[in-house]
Amino acid sequence: MKTLSRRNVNERGGLACPASCRHTETMHWSPDPDALRGRVAVVAGATRGAGRGIAAALGEAGATVICTGRSSAAGRSRSDYDRPETIEETADLVTQLGGAGVAIQVDHLDSEEVRSLAQRIRTEYGGLDVLVNDIWGAEVLKGGPAEWNTPIWEHDLDKGLRILRLAIDTHMITSHHLLPLLITKRGGLLIEVTARSHGDRHHAWMATVGDDAR
Repeated sequence: MKTLSRRNVNERGGLACPASCRHTETMHWSPDPDALRGRVAVVAGATRGAGRGIAAALGEAGATVICTGRSSAAGRSRSDYDRPETIEETADLVTQLGGAGVAIQVDHLDSEEVRSLAQRIRTEYGGLDVLVNDIWGAEVLKGGPAEWNTPIWEHDLDKGLRILRLAIDTHMITSHHLLPLLITKRGGLLIEVTARSHGDRHHAWMATVGDDAR
């Protein structure tokens, strides 16, 4: 249950009524636990941060959420962050919140791994209803604010090219293989999550796709 409080304020930001009539209007809201029941979503890059939060929200609405990323309890490969979070933890959270969490280790820079993911989804679920492209993984590589204004010729070229691959190639590879699973029926939802070049603010854009969009 989430609680939102709202007060009447005047244009200067103060209360619009005298102290004797001050009041707080409280509105209660909670997600419909069955709003996405029976729907299948992929959150690519679900290990931590915004990806984990989006996966959790989809789980609250009852969706089956396939959580992908490199950091897995199974080992084999880890992200550039080298942090302890895993896709299994995210999948467990989805299930705890009322959805069905499924963890699948995928390196989204590897086209064959993403192709295999698509084939598995097609076989086991028949298609997709939601695709969230939240892959990043270059936070360490891009450095902190002190490095942002460094001339490009002074940056490490290999790191720069790696950042571009993590930021752009991953999204293109994922969309190439998974979008065909969204357009088999009307109403599929694609969400692309990106970040500004300076700072950590995330931006997302959404597109509805389906058999009438081809």
